[in-house]
Amino acid sequence: MLSFHALVPLDLAVFHPAGLRELSRDDRYANFNMASMLSQKIMAWIQLTVLLVLLIRQCAARATLKETKRKYITANHILDRHDIVDAFGHVSIRNPEDKTTFIMAKGMASALISNDSDLAYYHIADASPVRPQDSGRERVEKFIHSELLKRFSGINCCVHAHTVAVIPFATSKIPFLPVYHMVGYLGDNVPLWDITQLYDSTDIQDNLVTQQKFGASLAEAFGGNGTFPQSVFVLMKQHGFTTCAATIEDAVYQAVYAKEAALAVMSQAMLQHAYYSPDTASNGGIEALGPKQVEDTRDLPTRFRQTPWELWTKQVEVDSLYTNNIF
Repeated sequence: MLSFHALVPLDLAVFHPAGLRELSRDDRYANFNMASMLSQKIMAWIQLTVLLVLLIRQCAARATLKETKRKYITANHILDRHDIVDAFGHVSIRNPEDKTTFIMAKGMASALISNDSDLAYYHIADASPVRPQDSGRERVEKFIHSELLKRFSGINCCVHAHTVAVIPFATSKIPFLPVYHMVGYLGDNVPLWDITQLYDSTDIQDNLVTQQKFGASLAEAFGGNGTFPQSVFVLMKQHGFTTCAATIEDAVYQAVYAKEAALAVMSQAMLQHAYYSPDTASNGGIEALGPKQVEDTRDLPTRFRQTPWELWTKQVEVDSLYTNNIF
């Protein structure tokens, strides 16, 4: 803040001991009054500037939230169009305005999500609704999302699905391997989480992640604790999969290409079976990326996220099934 002396011209007699004797009481009062008025005006301008800055930040935050919700709805449409989800399966996104909460569609098919009223807010701490209107028709597996977002501060988006192409790898001992460069994010050892190990005699054994303890165990299966998990993709035994990422674009990429990876693995296995006769020795097993290739392709979703996202967004925008009313 400016000092009092900076508010009054230096050549005023009031700052000189000799001049003080020469000025009348009224003159000295006028000088001090002028300085006081200047100080008040400067303070008023400072306050106005602070208010303008806060207003600009608030408007920017609202714009960010609106863009996040629009992307969220688009993500649901993309996942439906690629048959990653159908009437079931769900996505979550951390609230950019309040990192302790997350946004998730109410219990409805991803293809039909279109309005702000279709979205609900939940506390990450316990998956409880934030607002009164968030109660009712809640996703029973919201604990998948709350526990992952709680455990990993760098994760902002989660996708859970029962994609038919991926299910065989969650119902057998066949390894789900990254067989080409687009799916290095899978790693060379995809975790398989089994909820049955957590059941007690009072639990309904329907494979659904309906309790906080189930969600916490699933989040633990991703490995690590802190900013990012060791794995970004986990198979759920006799259920489906969950994947997570720092951005909604990356999470969608990982979910879409998990289906492509599953199809590629099964195609390779069928081709080997058709090519090698019982009398011909095969080269054994599934040919997958090597360790260095896996490591060097893990970040492909991040490096090239805009390319597929732009295409997929356009595809759902021109499809009359999908409506996004967040503008």
